[in-house]
Amino acid sequence: MSYAPKEPNKKRIIAGIVLCTIAAVVIISLSISRYTMKKNLVLRKPMVLLLIGMDHNILTPQSHDNPKALPRTDTLILTFINPLRHKIAMVSIPRDSLVNIPGHGLDRINDASVLGGYALTQKAITELTGIKVNRYVIVNFEGFIQLIDLLGGVEVNVDKKMRYGERSDSFAIHLDPGLQLLNGKKALQFVRFRNEPLGDISRVQRQRTFLKAVYKEVMKPESLIKIPRMMKLGKKYIKTDLSTSELIQLVGFSRKVNQETGIQTFTLPGKFYEAYWQPDSAQVYQLMSRLKVWTFTTNPSHSSK
Repeated sequence: MSYAPKEPNKKRIIAGIVLCTIAAVVIISLSISRYTMKKNLVLRKPMVLLLIGMDHNILTPQSHDNPKALPRTDTLILTFINPLRHKIAMVSIPRDSLVNIPGHGLDRINDASVLGGYALTQKAITELTGIKVNRYVIVNFEGFIQLIDLLGGVEVNVDKKMRYGERSDSFAIHLDPGLQLLNGKKALQFVRFRNEPLGDISRVQRQRTFLKAVYKEVMKPESLIKIPRMMKLGKKYIKTDLSTSELIQLVGFSRKVNQETGIQTFTLPGKFYEAYWQPDSAQVYQLMSRLKVWTFTTNPSHSSK
């Protein structure tokens, strides 16, 4: 069965692209700054990584009564990493997914972080998918504009005239077509735009284009001198339980991933139900079973590519 990479979130679709961009750049900078790439640190074990995006300060408790509480999550991406295949599969879990939150009953998945922080979010996702999460990366979206500006902007071919809202609006989008260097604010507009017939389908394609452009920029030799500032940005906007050696291993692994064919993307199967995204338990089980085999198999010929 095929699971189309549709994105049902209505307003904060920028989360995935912001999350991946910040995490990728800062992980690379942290890794290179502490080790040389000559070290033989190779990722050998499969990994399931939960990428979490939030638009508030992730280092400050949100409640004095519950110090574990975090802001509501804007993005949840369950990431399956297969080092043998040099491939990645990413499953977006819509923030409005109606799930059972252990100890609290049915609610939106993004409320789990408020009720019990990362630990409860992890439990809810494990119950929903049957997948054990190995590691997490939590990102604060406020660093996106600063990150792109730190890189000196990103060169992107804007495919069409993009207009949304008034210029004075904080969420306004005003871009003209053509190849251009986008600063942080303009880049944010580029990855947010969906006011067109194909909506999110076009946006997903546009976000992939942007990620490739960011990756190209990060890999430039001149980006190395910006590592100290990237590290400072990372300390402010990223929290993870990945060890330094795991970070290095992931960087080495990412260099072997084909940017065109090495990454599969999915959205948690389901349908709209009033104001919620209602997961289809049968389809979720099928998808997760397939990805589990795909990730943890020791022989590529024994499972689908």
